[in-house]
Amino acid sequence: MAFEEIKENIADLKENSKQYLDASVEYYSLLGFKITAKAAILLFKCIVLSLFGLLSLLLLSFAAAYAIGQCFTNYAIGFVIVGVFYLVVIMFLYFYGSKLFEKPIIKALSEIFYKD
Repeated sequence: MAFEEIKENIADLKENSKQYLDASVEYYSLLGFKITAKAAILLFKCIVLSLFGLLSLLLLSFAAAYAIGQCFTNYAIGFVIVGVFYLVVIMFLYFYGSKLFEKPIIKALSEIFYKD
C-alpha cells in the first residue's frame, strides 16, 4: 500500500514537473517574442525617422547652399561652405559621438530588455 502511494506521488511529481517545464518554456518563448517585437519596432522606427530626417537634411542643405551662393554671387562657394560645415560636424561626431549616443542607446535597450 505504501509503495503504491509512493508510485502515485512520483507519477504526480513527474506530471507536475512536465507541466511546469512546458509552462516555463511557453512563458520564455512569449517573453522572447515580446522583446524581439519591441526591438524590431524600435529599429523600424529609427530607420523611418532617419530616412525622412536625411531627406529633409538633403533638401535643406541644397537650399542653404543656394542661399549662401547667392549671397556670394557664386553657387560653388555656397556648396563648399555647406560641405565644410558637414565635415566639421562629422569630425565632431567622430571624436565625441560615442559619449553622446552611448548612454541613450543603452538606456533604451535596457528599458526594452529589463522592463518586465
